[in-house]
Amino acid sequence: MAESTEVHEAFLEHTRKRLDKPELSARFEGLKLHMEELFHLNPENGETRVLDVGCGMGVQSLLWANAGYSVTAMDIDGDLQKVGKEIAQQDNLDIEWITGSAVDIPRDEGVFDVCLSVELLEHVPDWESCLNEFCRVVKPGGVLLLTTTNTICPKQSEFNLPLYSWWPGMLKRRMERLAVTTKPELANYSDFPAVNWFNFFDLSKELSERGFETFDRFDAMFLEHKPQLVASIVKAARSNAAMRALLYLFVEGTIVFARKRV
Repeated sequence: MAESTEVHEAFLEHTRKRLDKPELSARFEGLKLHMEELFHLNPENGETRVLDVGCGMGVQSLLWANAGYSVTAMDIDGDLQKVGKEIAQQDNLDIEWITGSAVDIPRDEGVFDVCLSVELLEHVPDWESCLNEFCRVVKPGGVLLLTTTNTICPKQSEFNLPLYSWWPGMLKRRMERLAVTTKPELANYSDFPAVNWFNFFDLSKELSERGFETFDRFDAMFLEHKPQLVASIVKAARSNAAMRALLYLFVEGTIVFARKRV
């Protein structure tokens, strides 16, 4: 028990250090802007309801609440949420905090306009139940943001091991066991190291079967101020699946923007 507590404290400390990095907040702000631009979202005086699943310390929840959205922040780890709660109180932000599992979200069907799941799906063994729950709680016309691992790119940040995305499943299972026993530093001291590996094409298929239309980072990219060469490559990727797949060799993660069909 003492060793487990020590590992958890190390994970909390590792996460707190990540929060101090300005690029993390900038990334989440960028994701929010892309969601707003792509799906024409606006706070509507707090009537647009946002669910942040796997909220952790609440960086995204605070960002969306500060912009005027009605936010529910959910995570299985109540200790992580405490940091976000303190900041929300200091900034007078009205966020609903709930502790629970992503495989059983304690809310009715179709109650949220927006569901956010950032760096979560790869950590839950029963990822299909997670996906079902995300899709269930989003109302028709509502939208979903998923960010997760990318099997196409050899570089990743989940495990401190080279080319880990490409490792065979048997070796990955071995590293997962070490990460939760004798070598927690392999997975940045995470209580729940990554056990699933995805790419945009597979997730797009899964979401389509659940009634969603999907868009990726290239579909959502703002091209107005990009160099002409970059804009041309992205436009080519939008119309050519092979080009899109090739570009995924150079991006560490998968981002999926999805809208539930009416």
